[in-house]
Amino acid sequence: VGQGVLVPADQEPPPNATELSDSEVDTLFVSSMSGLTAADRVVIESASEWEQAWGGLTGTALSPDPLPEIDFSSRSVLVLAMGSRPTGGYFIEVNPLRVADDIVYVPARELSPGTTCVTTQAVTRPAVAVSVPRRGDGAVVFLDETAVYDCD
Repeated sequence: VGQGVLVPADQEPPPNATELSDSEVDTLFVSSMSGLTAADRVVIESASEWEQAWGGLTGTALSPDPLPEIDFSSRSVLVLAMGSRPTGGYFIEVNPLRVADDIVYVPARELSPGTTCVTTQAVTRPAVAVSVPRRGDGAVVFLDETAVYDCD
């Protein structure tokens, strides 16, 4: 399992970065009820790593979806997890991914409910997994930010 570089939200991809098209980014998993209890950013580069990660992602599902097949000779999987949260209303978004100089830049936004939001009173574990074209040595930079949304 590879680790990307995690940088503060005020960092930006370089000016020459180009946006990956929708056809290049495949969303494999999005849920507020993953099995991942710790916040994490992971770059997956092999089928065995992917199988283990999928088990963690779908660990709470009574009837999990089958493991999506990935060609790791040309693609990587990025897993982003918020870890356990005390209530519902938490989400993680992967904003448009960009690439420059064989580095994939992943703007990730963690959203939390504001004080005006009514949420389920259950522990949640938001996570997302996406497949992207492998670039060069597979370098990935996660650009994380957090935001609170209101429900007025």
